[in-house]
Amino acid sequence: YLIPGTEEWIMYDVKATGFHFLLDKRVPATMEPLAPALKSLAGEHGWDAADLDFYIVHAGGPRILDDLSTFLQVDPHAFR
Repeated sequence: YLIPGTEEWIMYDVKATGFHFLLDKRVPATMEPLAPALKSLAGEHGWDAADLDFYIVHAGGPRILDDLSTFLQVDPHAFR
C-alpha cells in the first residue's frame, strides 16, 4: 500500500559516489493515514488489527511505533 502523494518521500539512488538515501521529514507522520489501510487489510481476512497475536514492523524509530500503537489502538508493548 502506498499513501497517495508520498511517492517521493523515500528515495534511493546509486551514483558513482555511492548509495544515496533521501528521507522526507514528513515520513514519521504517516501512521495516521496508514492505519485505516492496515485495519482494512486485516478485516479482509476476518482479523481485528488491534487484536493480532503478533506484529512484524520495520520502523524508522520510536515515533513510528508509538503512532502505530495509537492509531491501531494496540498496546505499545506489542511493538517492542
